[in-house]
Amino acid sequence: MGGTLSAATIFAGFGIGLAYKTLMNVLRGWKDIPSMMFGAPLKAGSIAAEISPELLGVGYIIGPKIAFVMGSAASLPTSC
Repeated sequence: MGGTLSAATIFAGFGIGLAYKTLMNVLRGWKDIPSMMFGAPLKAGSIAAEISPELLGVGYIIGPKIAFVMGSAASLPTSC
């Protein structure tokens, strides 16, 4: 994007990640891995997502285009 990162930006990112992780793990604000089991027509089906600051940071580093491709590939069924 042409800009440079300052130390304030980096430390702000660390602070946001620390706050997120603290709310999620220590204060139990939400589930670490939210999931949902489907009902009657799809009894064997489920969906889950692991959302953590570490994984979100990797997505930021590799960029939205590559992250989208990897996420799309991960959503394909593996039992084919």
